[in-house]
Amino acid sequence: MNESSQIPELDIDPYAVENLTDPYPMHQRMREAGPVLRLKPYPSLVACARHEQVHAVLNDHENFISGAGVGLSNFNLEPPWRPKSLILEADPPLHTRTRAVLSRILSPKAVTQIREAFTAEAEALLDRCMAKGEIDGIHDLAQRYPLKVFPDAVGVESDGRENLLLYGDMVFNAMGPRNDVLARSADASPRHAVHRARAGGRRNRLQ
Repeated sequence: MNESSQIPELDIDPYAVENLTDPYPMHQRMREAGPVLRLKPYPSLVACARHEQVHAVLNDHENFISGAGVGLSNFNLEPPWRPKSLILEADPPLHTRTRAVLSRILSPKAVTQIREAFTAEAEALLDRCMAKGEIDGIHDLAQRYPLKVFPDAVGVESDGRENLLLYGDMVFNAMGPRNDVLARSADASPRHAVHRARAGGRRNRLQ
């Protein structure tokens, strides 16, 4: 019996709605199963959930690359449906160079310069919410605040900012399988992003 056959297997889908909504019971089961395990819905993959193994993987870019994608799709075997992220889906030396530039942009000095504007907007938003007397934590705070302060900081125009949330939702869901969750987020996204996501789905089904 080889080592691979001794890896425990769980019937868990991390991309199922119930696990995306409340992942903690799933995480607990995965940690208890062992340092590495297989998931029945994705038999070609090996997963880990314990801190020691996760830390080791994230700090070993030579054996565990990010340049081929950080989701289920392997960009070395199939073309990505969007340009790869210069930070998330990159390995050294490209990642090192890009991160150096980003570190200067997000340096403590730069962050201090925008802190006043971020604080003022947060206080104004809370004042408006308190005046309403009733708050929807997602719509009134978690969505509205970042769609104001971050686009302002980088110079994104006001028109169409709501598409940033739709596109971000689709990008996140596209890291998983071509399931109903991705289909719903693609249908809600801007037309050009929907077309490209569906094209990527067709390529996957043909391979």
